[in-house]
Amino acid sequence: MKRVYCIIIGGLMCLSSFSQRVASLDVVGEAKKTVLPDKGIMNLEIKTIKNSESEAFTKLNDMSGLVLKRLKADGFSDDQIKLADFSMSTLPAVKNRKVQYEATQSMIVKFPLDKQRIFNIYSKLMKDSVQGVEIYVETECSEELTRKIQEELIILALKDAKRKATIIAAESDCDIFSVSNIGYKYFSDNRTFDSPPPARNSIKFVPPVLKADALASEEDPSMPTNYFSINEQEFSEQVKVTYLIGPKK
Repeated sequence: MKRVYCIIIGGLMCLSSFSQRVASLDVVGEAKKTVLPDKGIMNLEIKTIKNSESEAFTKLNDMSGLVLKRLKADGFSDDQIKLADFSMSTLPAVKNRKVQYEATQSMIVKFPLDKQRIFNIYSKLMKDSVQGVEIYVETECSEELTRKIQEELIILALKDAKRKATIIAAESDCDIFSVSNIGYKYFSDNRTFDSPPPARNSIKFVPPVLKADALASEEDPSMPTNYFSINEQEFSEQVKVTYLIGPKK
């Protein structure tokens, strides 16, 4: 019986000695990557001004029909084209001019990003001399691309943490025993990584207004496609890993 007690006491003493020699090492692994967005959101705002409400509405329908025809001719489907924000308003009389009516209609087109398609629509509307149409294009990363990039960055962040821990342990003449804890997204230390990641705002650029004035007449419909610039978006991930380390044996 005494022998058993001796074995238990000896084991506890070894555990106590081991625990005194083990320390924790917190390391933050980081990874960043810039990618080109793969999703385009084109907003076409169609506007017409006439002397009567019926004339403004009729003209707006004609213009909307022409724009819709051009979109479908370039391969955009009904599922990609949505009508939004129709409005009819009056413009106050100015000097000798009577009250006028302004009709506005928006079309929102979502599609896999293709700079050439954006340029084609712009060029076709210019050739048709469509007046009162403005084109705004936003770009963003789809959920699929965002998820893929996020998974890649988490792996890279974990590898970065391990690389840093290996360097620190080697320079401290220690061995890494195991991982005791991992924190992702919401953790805090002296560096405030407990806040959510930066908002991934879409990039927005505005081609010239399509209208038959002196400025538009000087625009060349055959202008190069590099007129449109698409900015990359940056993604980042951080992972905090706690390692158990101790003196080399």
